Amino acid sequence: MIDESVLYHLNHRMMTALIGPDVIESKPYPAIYDYIQELREEGCNIYMGDHSFQYSEEDLHVVDRLVAWITQMMFAENLISQDEADMGADANPRLFDSLMVNAQLGLLACEEEHFDGINFFIADGDDIVLVPSPYFIFEDVLRDKTGLTHSPLRFVANDGTVF
Repeated sequence: MIDESVLYHLNHRMMTALIGPDVIESKPYPAIYDYIQELREEGCNIYMGDHSFQYSEEDLHVVDRLVAWITQMMFAENLISQDEADMGADANPRLFDSLMVNAQLGLLACEEEHFDGINFFIADGDDIVLVPSPYFIFEDVLRDKTGLTHSPLRFVANDGTVF
């Protein structure tokens, strides 16, 4: 059986990763990735679940808020990139700062309400499963932050390492 403290730490670290300013970067969040690697070394099976695993209704409300704020950050980043491409040296990325600041404040407010996280990770017998999101953008963020992928092998990191 999976110790509840393991799930608590994974879920808390995931929430921390999702409220950071680098949430839209496609790279693993070290505190989660390293912890997953430690757990695997101890013999835990950790993988991205299929759609037979779902968030509870309460957790899904939190996911909805996270998706909204993360999507706003992605949109603002896209606007900044487009402005820089169109305007070159005359670009004004500060024009979109309010979008980024509002999104970051929204993420921080979400974390304050759900400091311990939600059930991103759940136990499935002796395995730990990352619950997939019904939103493809958020699912990409989850995979990026954990280093997990969908795979028939179930235990493949983003760098292609098979466990």
